[in-house]
Amino acid sequence: MTLIEVIIALVLFSVISLFTISQTSVGLRIKKKVADTNDYYHAARTVLRSLNTEISLAFHAYSDTKLGEYYKSQAVFTGKLPGEVLNVVPFSFFKGTKDKLSFSSTAHQRMYKNTSETDTCEISYYLEPDPDSEGLYDLIKRESYFIDEKLEEGGPIFVIASGIESISFKYFSAKGATGDGTWLEMWNSIEGETISTFPLAVEVTIVFVSPKTPENKLTITEKIKLLNPNNSDSQQGPPMPGGSSAI
Repeated sequence: MTLIEVIIALVLFSVISLFTISQTSVGLRIKKKVADTNDYYHAARTVLRSLNTEISLAFHAYSDTKLGEYYKSQAVFTGKLPGEVLNVVPFSFFKGTKDKLSFSSTAHQRMYKNTSETDTCEISYYLEPDPDSEGLYDLIKRESYFIDEKLEEGGPIFVIASGIESISFKYFSAKGATGDGTWLEMWNSIEGETISTFPLAVEVTIVFVSPKTPENKLTITEKIKLLNPNNSDSQQGPPMPGGSSAI
């Protein structure tokens, strides 16, 4: 083998090596991008699964049922000043605004044996600023294992998702102007027009922002039907269209 042949062989080997390294690098970048995208969508699916499960199991002890009457008899009374109207703290509740939701649910899972806990609990969802991403938020979940007079306080707090741009809630009521129901931006089962009732469904819209590519946004709207709103017959309303959509 001559020197020229050796040089040609080395040049060909170098070219093939550079090409191989280049293609491997591109493949690794694509693999990482796909993995990041999968993690991004998996986080979104996990959040929606949690919301769907816990909202659909919203627990309503309606006062006209035997169960409701029992819980009403066990309610805590506050306000003992002379002439003051007693305030009955309900055993179940549903309070929602455009950007915060608190309700009683039967979604609690007992993690340890022989603990004084039941399936019922208080759950809240709301946003707080994300300390690691300016302009974005963490989705916070609060779960109290006991329903007490402090309906929107108590219990551990969890960050269940980061990189949230916004979240909004709407509530489906049987009382529509045309008789086919309507979506409201507020709900309060404790007082006001929706007193002693639960919505038939909740619409949740979340805008997720990818941590790797901020320009990549995912908007998901999910309509979550309550499995047992337990309202009076006149408040059951029409069938509620369900499903979800992503943009």
